[in-house]
Amino acid sequence: METKVGISGKRIGILYEGTMKTNYHMHTTFCDGSDTVEAMAGAAFEKQFDIIGFSSHSMYPFAGDCHIAPREFNNYVNTVRNAAKAYEGRMQILLGFEVDYMPGLSKIGRAVQQEC
Repeated sequence: METKVGISGKRIGILYEGTMKTNYHMHTTFCDGSDTVEAMAGAAFEKQFDIIGFSSHSMYPFAGDCHIAPREFNNYVNTVRNAAKAYEGRMQILLGFEVDYMPGLSKIGRAVQQEC
């Protein structure tokens, strides 16, 4: 059984009775993962996950070998959002970043607000 939940009437997710199958820490080929968003979402759906979360390594506006390249930032966001729409009502997909923050240099907050 599922119950839709939200704050001030806005749906933010689904609560399930019983056990939920989740993974909130998934890396893709946008950073140091070995598969695409689409392939990972498909595999998670086949394995009956309830919620998955993508969390690409980011050091925006910089990047090292394991980080998402700044030029791919919007593509990553759009790709995860498209996957979330494709599985809407069947599996929840969350968008996130695993951020290396450097005071005075990092701009992830502004990047999310201005570029997405």
